[in-house]
Amino acid sequence: MASSSHEFTVGDEKECLPHYHVELTEDYLLEFEMLNSLCSVESYDQLFFFFESNMNRRRLPVPPSDVIIVILTLAAMGEHYKDRALRAKDPYNVARVGIPVRAVKLLRGLLRILEEFEVELYDRYALELLRCQFLIVSDHLSPAAVNPKTFRNERDPQKRRKTNSGVLLESTKSMKDADQSWFSNNYSSYVSVLDHKSKILNCTPLTAKLSQEGEFWNCVAWALYTSMSENPHEYYCGRAWLPILEVIFDLYDLRHAYFMNFELDKDQNTRGLSRSLEKCPILGVFKVLSSQNLQTALCDYLFIGCKYSLMGKILVHSPYHNEIDTSTTYISHNDVSNEYKLKKTMALRRQILRLFFKLLQSLSPGVNIIPHVDEDCFFKDLAETLQSFESSEQLKSFFFTSTINLDISFLPMLAQHTLKQITGQLGFEVDMFIADNLGGDDVVLKELLEEFTIGLPRFNPDYEEPREKVYKSIEICDLCVVVLLRYLIYVHGTAALKKVDVFEGFLKAVKDNDKYRDLYAEEMNWEDLAPPKLYSLICELFS
Repeated sequence: MASSSHEFTVGDEKECLPHYHVELTEDYLLEFEMLNSLCSVESYDQLFFFFESNMNRRRLPVPPSDVIIVILTLAAMGEHYKDRALRAKDPYNVARVGIPVRAVKLLRGLLRILEEFEVELYDRYALELLRCQFLIVSDHLSPAAVNPKTFRNERDPQKRRKTNSGVLLESTKSMKDADQSWFSNNYSSYVSVLDHKSKILNCTPLTAKLSQEGEFWNCVAWALYTSMSENPHEYYCGRAWLPILEVIFDLYDLRHAYFMNFELDKDQNTRGLSRSLEKCPILGVFKVLSSQNLQTALCDYLFIGCKYSLMGKILVHSPYHNEIDTSTTYISHNDVSNEYKLKKTMALRRQILRLFFKLLQSLSPGVNIIPHVDEDCFFKDLAETLQSFESSEQLKSFFFTSTINLDISFLPMLAQHTLKQITGQLGFEVDMFIADNLGGDDVVLKELLEEFTIGLPRFNPDYEEPREKVYKSIEICDLCVVVLLRYLIYVHGTAALKKVDVFEGFLKAVKDNDKYRDLYAEEMNWEDLAPPKLYSLICELFS
């Protein structure tokens, strides 16, 4: 991994150099200057061609941090509104993908190389120098606090709004032109392209834009909101921003791993450790959301655009001017389904959550540097939000991840908390410990057998809610059970689980539980519409 090697790092706080700093060799200085020149004359096609044709060599091409910022900014330029400017810089392109797509692909490729950190394939010095350049960019992506007027949290349940009515679109804020003072160049022998080029295709560099007050989390909210929009002009914006934010959060993940491995002194008392952890770069990314109600603020930003009861009101604007416009020369290649939109937008939401849970799990017991936030409380807040989702498709897209190995650290626990809340609403709260015991196949199946034998969910005869709400709650309950079983299968495998003594008894209990639901529907005179059934889903899961 990129965080496991520091043979060439020479950072020194006394000289104001970060820990990850790697000095330049003459060869790489010449390469930096060549890449700098390509950016200066806006020869972006040649810039990308250089990397695309040299990525598999042992001497890995390394872009300087300012060039990475240029590439990030190009990646953020949606072709739907910057089509003319982008075509002008790539005039001979009649078949290749456009500049923004090439930029995203390059950034992802370089970050993947850093994640794998294979010294057998690439020179160690080159890898550490590449890591250094990306971490410099990460430190330039330090968001300023969200303006309280942008996010107004309202705890009164009577004041909850639907998300779409809680999102208020506003005009893009005017920003001061970026100048050389915002970029910190650690190499005296190298002159940054950003020292004399404050705009990139007439756009403020992305790091300068997102480090302005409230702009980073506004960008996140804008991307998540528009990525689900039925308005094609808004959706084009979300489609352009999602991959950029995925790259940025991958970069934050890399920065956090390096800080925890090399910059944090863990051999301290609680007070000293707290002071050290307060310097954690990723902590600042989340703390700017709110000083009092971080959990609620993060939930509302994460699930913006989803159909659920929102506890606040968020003002959102496009990060760059004219994003909502569509160029007359732009041709949309194809329409996408709602299923595709949900898959893409939920992937970023889970990625943000994954990083936040990494931050929480890195805090030692007794260390409280995020006021009013701990892992258990945050699970409860998230579960409360998820169980209030009105769209089962949105909930399924959130829970049914394709990166099951990455999300095992929090999704099973989140499903368990959601199950607890939804069964409590139906009358009898089920407090299971499946997520804590995924390593024991027999323990989990025995616990599920017991719960299904007495009824899951169990119904309170005095529970007076419309049939639609009851059936929706049953559907969410079943979804949570399926999520937990998916992770159990991931850990143990289908064949091993089928050999567990109680497996057949578990299936029978699920089948009998479906009959129990039918009886309840009869008692409530709901025979014209059968309740949701789980048995067929379980059989399909284990087939």
